[in-house]
Amino acid sequence: MLVDHPAEVMFDLIEAAEHYPAFLPGCSGAEILERTDEVVAARLTMKLAGIALSLHTRNPKRRPTWMLIEMQPGSGSLMRRFRGEWQLTALNASACRIDFTLSYELDGTVARVARSAFDRVADRLVDAFVQRADRLYPPAATFAATSTTTFACTFAAAVPAPAPVAPQGPEPHGPDLEQPR
Repeated sequence: MLVDHPAEVMFDLIEAAEHYPAFLPGCSGAEILERTDEVVAARLTMKLAGIALSLHTRNPKRRPTWMLIEMQPGSGSLMRRFRGEWQLTALNASACRIDFTLSYELDGTVARVARSAFDRVADRLVDAFVQRADRLYPPAATFAATSTTTFACTFAAAVPAPAPVAPQGPEPHGPDLEQPR
């Protein structure tokens, strides 16, 4: 997805799990357990279709280009597996490309009920971060104009040239030309 925000801004929003409950659908709680330049660990609580999920992740990172999301063993109450990867590529000083992959497996009979709700949240995850960035940091007008121009089309209709007009009456003569007699 192409985004009208710098990679650094988007990465910082993605890394700041403590703010997820304010904007991520289904996220009802978040706690940072550890944060260094190389890793962030968090405990997230999700409430989907009336079912509470708890997830502890430990996420290696390289600001502002990459973060791996890894569930810690035994931490997911209804999760067998949860793994995501964020890749951010700067396009220029005010825009980036975001690629996100997510794989997960829910456990137990309750998982059948929660699966569709979890799938909907997963499908809207990147959009939620972009909307958050738009609210906190309105996109720069210069890039917005560039992207609009990139997708704009200009149509010009071909207009035939006017037909030559035959002279009416005698041809004009200049002062140095002989006048007809």
